[in-house]
Amino acid sequence: MMQEYLGAKALSARTSPYGRLYVYVIRGVMPGAGYAFRHKMLAAWEEDGVTELIFEEPYMEHVLNYLNLYHPRAEFLWEGRIDYDNWEAGRPIVPTHAAGFLVCQSWNRLEPAPCEESIILDPGLSFGTGLHPTTQDCLGLLRRAFEISPQEIVLDIGCGSGILSIAALKLGASFSTAVDYSLLAVNASKINAELNGLSGRIGIVHGDALRNTHHPAGLMLCNINFSIVEELLKEPGFSSREWILFSGVNPRRQHTVFMDILLRSNREIVEVRNRSVWYSYLTRKA
Repeated sequence: MMQEYLGAKALSARTSPYGRLYVYVIRGVMPGAGYAFRHKMLAAWEEDGVTELIFEEPYMEHVLNYLNLYHPRAEFLWEGRIDYDNWEAGRPIVPTHAAGFLVCQSWNRLEPAPCEESIILDPGLSFGTGLHPTTQDCLGLLRRAFEISPQEIVLDIGCGSGILSIAALKLGASFSTAVDYSLLAVNASKINAELNGLSGRIGIVHGDALRNTHHPAGLMLCNINFSIVEELLKEPGFSSREWILFSGVNPRRQHTVFMDILLRSNREIVEVRNRSVWYSYLTRKA
């Protein structure tokens, strides 16, 4: 079980871009660390006996002093440094055009073209900047789904930054339930719902994907890990949904396996998209 803690710097939308991230990794569970560093850090989490603290400036001396004073049995492992641009897609996080959407950052807003819908994001440390191949293909398949069969209610499993829920509402849905097990993602989704003026139309749930498939929806969005999708498709109530958009399958050998799973789950494959070794699928009940 992972425990997450948000720092004060992660609680509101950014007006300036993120820079270099400093990650401090410690072997040992440190109750109170999230509170002790809450004003300086972006976030912290504990999983499998390892704690990670993330800051935007070097904080090594303070972390080591804290360990010596309060958790002398904990073992400092290493300091990692990563540019925020490399956090998700490995390239600069800038406004991008995808499937008739202009995805902008809260610190770099542009005016969309007349034929575009604008999505404003502060993705924080969650998945969903709009630059990853799976996100861009999901946006395209989402638009395709609404062209074929407009939906009122959407369920977004593994919502990350909330980008797909926001896109679905921009395409005409009236409400989306957005689910993620990560507190970082839930926080980002709340911020982004507010940035796009959609707070009242997105219900955000902090919970496990496998325990949150019961929410009513005509269209389900699943841009998540392949292993979780496999588990979801074993549930009769899940696989019988009218429309489901899947993404996160990589590489081709997984694609071949997944195509077979979809057919055995009595799902019709409406369209498959492939970009940079990633596969995405728009499906409906056969």
